[in-house]
Amino acid sequence: MSLKKNQDKNMKKVQNYLNKLKIPFKLDEMGRVQIGWKIQDGVYITSISIFENFLSIYATIMLREELKGADLKGIYELLLRASHDIPEVVFELDKDGNIATSQEIPLDALNFKVFKSELNAIPGAIVCFLDNIVPEFGLKVK
Repeated sequence: MSLKKNQDKNMKKVQNYLNKLKIPFKLDEMGRVQIGWKIQDGVYITSISIFENFLSIYATIMLREELKGADLKGIYELLLRASHDIPEVVFELDKDGNIATSQEIPLDALNFKVFKSELNAIPGAIVCFLDNIVPEFGLKVK
């Protein structure tokens, strides 16, 4: 099976899993699945994409511009510690310095149970950030 057909097959599988979980989604112009998690006072967009042989689940939590004047060293240290100490929570910085969270699944390991677990880690990380990092550093979430 060609790589493109395999990716399409797996993206259909993801859409079926989301339907089974009753999680609304849409497809963007690039063919990625988009989910909007309503958490506390915000909506956090999660993108699900397939790259070669793995599925990527990614959400931006806070933009770099929202961190002006913040104790970046302290924030990054706490994020690294949380990524280490809390199962399934992963924080990262993108190339622009935005704080994000992500999970990856090898396509040969993609099944409903694994997908559900990895997907649920995304809002879990966002809640962790909002409940622990934001108040600790007095951040303003837009």
